[in-house]
Amino acid sequence: MGHDALRNMVAAVSEVSTTAIRHGGAPARLGTWVHDGDLVCEISGPGHWYPDALWGFAPPADSEPGFGLWGVRMLCDVVQMQADADGTLIRLRTRI
Repeated sequence: MGHDALRNMVAAVSEVSTTAIRHGGAPARLGTWVHDGDLVCEISGPGHWYPDALWGFAPPADSEPGFGLWGVRMLCDVVQMQADADGTLIRLRTRI
């Protein structure tokens, strides 16, 4: 994996993890693995977030810290989200 791609993934994981802990509380979990030539990082926690249909496709409001899912989408090849009664899960994928 190239240095730039790795740096981007670390920044994206940091942004999502910080948000999960700040807004969802503990425990937040991070899992990583390689699948079909991609590095996959999955962050999950007990917070319940139900975004609108365009989540992460526009920059965050000026009042929000960090660069949000909008920035995360620019750093990773794929960003997926799942929210249900157990909490919220964000999965990031980047080509190795």
